[in-house]
Amino acid sequence: MKHRHAGFSLVELLTAGAMLLTLLGALSTLFVSSGKAYRKNIEVSSSLERSEAAAQMLTYDLGLAGYRGTGFSQFETNSFSGATVTIIPGSSISESDQVSLRYFEDRYGNGGSQEMLVTFTVNNQQLLRQLNQEIAATLIEGVHKFKAYFIPKIANTGLSSDNPPIGIQLELWLNDQAKQTITVPFVNQQSQGISGPIWQAQGP
Repeated sequence: MKHRHAGFSLVELLTAGAMLLTLLGALSTLFVSSGKAYRKNIEVSSSLERSEAAAQMLTYDLGLAGYRGTGFSQFETNSFSGATVTIIPGSSISESDQVSLRYFEDRYGNGGSQEMLVTFTVNNQQLLRQLNQEIAATLIEGVHKFKAYFIPKIANTGLSSDNPPIGIQLELWLNDQAKQTITVPFVNQQSQGISGPIWQAQGP
């Protein structure tokens, strides 16, 4: 009488092996996908942090546009050499704009003040900030497009001396996320009626 030994047949072993390989493949795919999603989230978070820092710098500088000082003598004597806010549109709708602003710096307590010209431009997908004639500093990289628009006092009408801008809207388009919109009200319109136009929109 022959006794059958306990164990698995070749077919059973092959079937179990195939099932195990399928399970391992599914787990590997899930692991790779999770890793990619994690790295993408890290990249997006880092990009958001950098864009937020750039937005704060833009908001700070534009909030100073038109500032001539707090003292009466400064207010009377400080005169801008040009418009306090200027937008130079790009050559097409897909090209970035250039934004320039002017204010007087009087924070260092030496009794005087100096006119500052700050210019924001995009070059090689970098948003640059240039102060006067200094070397431009990079605020954020990976910028696809930078657009700027004046906000008129009366909505849906053109800008004029009777309908001046009350602020500026900026659109920052990054390569890896949707655009970020920044709205900055003009709070230092001290130049109006004193030293020429407070705003200027030039042609491309």
